[in-house]
Amino acid sequence: MKFVDAYILAATKRKTRRIRTSLVVIVSSLLFAILFFAALTAQGLFSTANQVKNVGFNGRNMAMVYTGGAPSYDYKAVSEGIKATMDTELRSRGIKVTENTQLDPSYVGEYTRRLIAVTAQYQIADQQKLEATVQKAKPTALYRFAALPISGSTTFRPTPADDTYITKLQEAAESGGAGSQGPGGFDPGNDFQFFQVEKGMLLSQLQPGQTVAWQPGKPFPLFISYAYLEKLSGKSFSKLSTAARNQGYRDLMKAYAGKTIEYCYRNSTAQTYAQQVVTYNYKAAHDNDKDTSPINVPACADFDTALLKKIKIIADDGTVADDTAKPLFSAPALPVASTRVLQFKIAGFVPSSSQYGGGDIVTQVLTSVSQLPAGSQLGIIPTEVVAAAPELQAKDEGGGGFELYGQGYSTLLVDFAARSQEKAFIASGCTGSECGNPKNTKPYITPFGSVSFALEGLFHAAFKFLVIGVGVVMFIAALLLMFTISKVIADSTKEIAVFRSLGARRRDIAQIYYLYGLMLAAASLVLSVVLAVAGAKVVTNMFAPRIAGAFIKTTGAYNTDVHASLLGINWLWFGGAAAALLLAALIGITIPILISLRRKLITILREE
Repeated sequence: MKFVDAYILAATKRKTRRIRTSLVVIVSSLLFAILFFAALTAQGLFSTANQVKNVGFNGRNMAMVYTGGAPSYDYKAVSEGIKATMDTELRSRGIKVTENTQLDPSYVGEYTRRLIAVTAQYQIADQQKLEATVQKAKPTALYRFAALPISGSTTFRPTPADDTYITKLQEAAESGGAGSQGPGGFDPGNDFQFFQVEKGMLLSQLQPGQTVAWQPGKPFPLFISYAYLEKLSGKSFSKLSTAARNQGYRDLMKAYAGKTIEYCYRNSTAQTYAQQVVTYNYKAAHDNDKDTSPINVPACADFDTALLKKIKIIADDGTVADDTAKPLFSAPALPVASTRVLQFKIAGFVPSSSQYGGGDIVTQVLTSVSQLPAGSQLGIIPTEVVAAAPELQAKDEGGGGFELYGQGYSTLLVDFAARSQEKAFIASGCTGSECGNPKNTKPYITPFGSVSFALEGLFHAAFKFLVIGVGVVMFIAALLLMFTISKVIADSTKEIAVFRSLGARRRDIAQIYYLYGLMLAAASLVLSVVLAVAGAKVVTNMFAPRIAGAFIKTTGAYNTDVHASLLGINWLWFGGAAAALLLAALIGITIPILISLRRKLITILREE
């Protein structure tokens, strides 16, 4: 039988069974349209990511490293050992140790100081071990991202006459009593935090014309978050369109790059004095004692200690006056009060957590690799500058071991020369529940900065479900075709018998039904592609601005015009979906044909 003849017969069968044919085509195309849609949107996301591939951290091969598993020390044993030592010291002084004794504020304070000092030493050792492990991967650079101790002691100073810290203390005093962190429980460091990291990490965030170089007496180079940039300017772009928001950030970056801003730093002693003075002034202003009156509070300057002693805010030794009983443990001597103005020059900008927003899956995935381990309002100073500037180190904060606090909490960020090295390094870390296993010795490693890497991770995580989905779709499509072909063959039994009686071979009969089934598969393929393309266009029109905004926010690509599209063609993925449809069709066609052709001609004739 000629191919043309077989095609004509197959086309005739398709036309005479339009309802069944239409049903099979529609259902199969809907199923495979999902696969084609996934292929189109995946490539579209990768194509969008390529538009920002060289922006900021995204243009580098970086990974973020944390320690995995349990700490290297027994926290319970360390804690109990400290308490046992303190109890022994008290008993040696003839003091009976009871449950109330261990609740005494001075006991709790001393326990906290000792615990921090001991655990900090363990953390430093763990950090050194982790760094040694990381160095074995031979990265081009290793960066240590850590909080600066000046964070909780430094407040913004809009103008020389302003003292934000004192203003907030006064507002808190008016609204309530004194808290543990100042009147009303005010925490000076809850809005903005300072961090340090080696300058090599910050170079990709440097604004044109700016530098990380610093000389004594000059403003310190500072990299602030885009969220803090909004706060400094008093503007919010949250409700604006993507285009308007991008233009707004461009204008702000241009206006603030190189701008000098001031902060007021107070060490622990100066903060304590300020809190006591504000409380004193509040009481003096509201009592009936004519001998008491509020005293002047200088703007970001030290108090007159002689005056503080005169009004009995501080004792002769510089400590805060206290009429309570002698404490069980004496607190470390307070450092000399120090208040000074710190000037910073904005050198660049970094993304931060509040920049992301949105609950869509794309934004969440991008956030996972683009967020620094910090709050939304932060500033970063090069470690090299911090090391050369004693006024930024604040080593006297708290005393009694507090200066060690945080040194063991540095987050490591590793830079590699090639993407392959980065992937191999990330693969060497722990994954999933393995990271929480106390016996685990592998570090927890995640990619940092690369949005394309984030998308790869998303698709890799979804691969298992995708494989299962492909299998289910193929199975359903194969069943549909198999039942359809079976029904067509059953309805054409007499026709098949006649053909074979006239000398048609089994191969000729099979050719007719293969062509018929492949026509259905071809129609399903065309319709599924049309549906997938239409769906990708609809989703692009609906979500393109939001997706473009997510890429821009997570990379800081405000100077880049990103055009998001979920209609991208990767011929490998596209061909894979088409091959799945073809394979399902062949399976669904072959099974009923084989069953039918195995029957003998005489059997068919007898049944008819």
